[in-house]
Amino acid sequence: MANNDAHEWVNLSEAARTLGVHPSTVRTWADRGDLASQRTRGGHRRFRQVDLEEWAANHRQGSPPAIALVVQSAMGRARMEMTDGQLSQLDWYAKMPEAAREEHRRMGRRLLALLSKYLTSETAAEHDALLPEVRLLGLDYYRLGVAGQLSLTENVRAFLRFHDFLTESVMQMADAAGPAKAESVAGLYRLTARFTNEVLVALITAHEAGV
Repeated sequence: MANNDAHEWVNLSEAARTLGVHPSTVRTWADRGDLASQRTRGGHRRFRQVDLEEWAANHRQGSPPAIALVVQSAMGRARMEMTDGQLSQLDWYAKMPEAAREEHRRMGRRLLALLSKYLTSETAAEHDALLPEVRLLGLDYYRLGVAGQLSLTENVRAFLRFHDFLTESVMQMADAAGPAKAESVAGLYRLTARFTNEVLVALITAHEAGV
């Protein structure tokens, strides 16, 4: 961890106090990948305060646990990549101007907010009603890629990076849930895939139209 980020990280006990649970519960969530964490060189867990606050907010607002876990895990993974500098090692990210990088981060937050709304919709009609907004997000991803001087291939790779966070989060949930809840997790996976597919198709359609 970089020294200038040290004040944003807390230890296991502090994380447990923030969330109002026993440290062993926080440890279990971290081991399953439900709650983003990092280890020091000595093997101790550290948690970002902002991740803990978002976790607590999701649960206070009564979001369905499975959906809250997907969103929390994906955002936590994205933050860790940026903190560790892993994204800067990718060609498409390295070539983007800083303003485009910041917009890319904002786009990720928009995507997660809309995904959460999509997953909490209960009927096919409600899902369909959100499709124009989902496709608009794909158009905005395309425009962001143009502003960031990315080729179509690089732009798709940038989106798929975030797509991977989402699908990996759902798969981790499936492992933790076990056979008894496999069907509900599979349904969540299908909805997530349908959502991301719509964004990606809209991105490619915008490229073909040259908008």
